[in-house]
Amino acid sequence: MSVFLQDGLYTYINLLLIGWVALFLRCVIAGRSKIKQGISGWMGQSFYLLGKKGEWMERHLATPLFCIPVGMYVVQLTALQSLWIEQWPQTMQFLCVVCEHLVAICLIGKIVFATRYTPLQIGVVFSVFFVFRWVFINNHEKWMLIALLFCLAAKEVNLRLAAWVDGILVAVSCLAVVVTSLLGIVPTLVEESHRGIRNSFGYGWYNYLGAILLGLGLIYVYLRSVRRPAWYDTLVLLSLAAFSHVGPNSRAATMGLLLLVLGWYLVGFCPNLWKNTGFQALVACLPLLLCMASGIMVLGWRDNAGWAHQLNQLFSGRLELASQALEGTSFAIAGQAPADWMLVDNVYLYHWIISGPVASLLLWAGFSLGIARMLRHQHVLEALCLSVMALHGLMEHHILWANLNIGIWLLCGVVYWTNPPQSFAPQRTTK
Repeated sequence: MSVFLQDGLYTYINLLLIGWVALFLRCVIAGRSKIKQGISGWMGQSFYLLGKKGEWMERHLATPLFCIPVGMYVVQLTALQSLWIEQWPQTMQFLCVVCEHLVAICLIGKIVFATRYTPLQIGVVFSVFFVFRWVFINNHEKWMLIALLFCLAAKEVNLRLAAWVDGILVAVSCLAVVVTSLLGIVPTLVEESHRGIRNSFGYGWYNYLGAILLGLGLIYVYLRSVRRPAWYDTLVLLSLAAFSHVGPNSRAATMGLLLLVLGWYLVGFCPNLWKNTGFQALVACLPLLLCMASGIMVLGWRDNAGWAHQLNQLFSGRLELASQALEGTSFAIAGQAPADWMLVDNVYLYHWIISGPVASLLLWAGFSLGIARMLRHQHVLEALCLSVMALHGLMEHHILWANLNIGIWLLCGVVYWTNPPQSFAPQRTTK
């Protein structure tokens, strides 16, 4: 029992698999007449586990069951797991455990009881989740699995409302941590390097705060939902970039925010560029291309090998560290636990090592398909934000933080293949 209380995710994901089996049986029982008329008609019919009660739950409870874990997950990662946990360890650890259980219960309740499925969708989500569950059992990496749960739970949810909840709580939680560090209530990290003085402002690492600032910038763009930025939009994003540079001095986050500003202006002033088929294909393939490029850079790295050496310096030694990790770990098709000495900040190489090729290719193909569908349906800002986070993955892991990269929620349209895909735009602009 104590093991379940401390880490109940294994139990919850097994219950989710059982729930999908029950859903499939429900499809068979409720759709007997359709099966007799033809498999194709039955495969396209939607079913709820609880029938009409499920329809009522989806209409009235789907968004609350999604927004509650969004809020809990934000508070857990943005506040409770800051250096508050060193100041008040027992209290923060207890609250983290409570948050983890509530997040899992609400998300799985939404997925099983407040979501309608066709038999084909059940087959697809069961297969995808089974792969990631298998990998999770081997590598114990919660980020990817929880991101998948948020993705699966996002179907038929008011994502704009959820984004408001996420953005407000991220901002408030981050401000609370920064203020308590400035007041000396909680400790902070300070480091002087060739890049200047870095301050974590109450977080356990400098790039942690940088990722939060980048996440706030992404959420801001999603919620603005306008093609052409106003002067104050630029001011907001540049202010976040300036704080990221002079505070935690997080290069990846600062460059991400600057790319976000540049991309937003390209959306506003070069709209035809985003309608160009070749450009759309290039942007859509970005996650897969970055995964391939990461492998080429690391495999080509040598300590004194010209361009690779320069790239290694540009990425602050990340190529050398990734090369050591690739040489020092075995190839695992279904994932493996990361070694204690392993330090790989490139998310593509990291998951190639700890999640294996099958899960990695599924993951980045899902991102590529998500970007492609956003561009096809002219949700250009969503495609831009997903692309910025894909580039951020070259130097950090935060692409799979479902509280900061809320574009993960949009990938539910890839798994369920819903038409049109969901977006963060107000309802009137998506019609």
